[in-house]
Amino acid sequence: MDALTFKLAKAIVLRHEREHGTDTPIELVRCKHARSTTWRGVVIAPSAKRLGGWQLSFFDACGFYGDSQHPSKVDAVEEAVLEGFVTVSHGRLEQAMRDSQWQAGVRFNDPERAHKAHTSA
Repeated sequence: MDALTFKLAKAIVLRHEREHGTDTPIELVRCKHARSTTWRGVVIAPSAKRLGGWQLSFFDACGFYGDSQHPSKVDAVEEAVLEGFVTVSHGRLEQAMRDSQWQAGVRFNDPERAHKAHTSA
């Protein structure tokens, strides 16, 4: 990882902790362009799989579609930044979870099938 990416990740973590405390998950989004309705998000939170670790969970409008494990919060945010997730988002996950498209994705437990079912309906 390069120094600039690490600095950006560290800055995101520090600002988030200053504004929201250390116990709240960090949400970041990636859009194709500023007015895009196509987006993907990540949430960085204590790992559900590794004690003391941090989990980077990927989601979109249809649900979660993957995760990765990291030894620190900064490491998880650094991977997110490298993947293009640099816009801080508050509440995007909660908003998405209330949407019918998310409900279809959860019901199918497969985002690709959920997208197909949603677009063919």
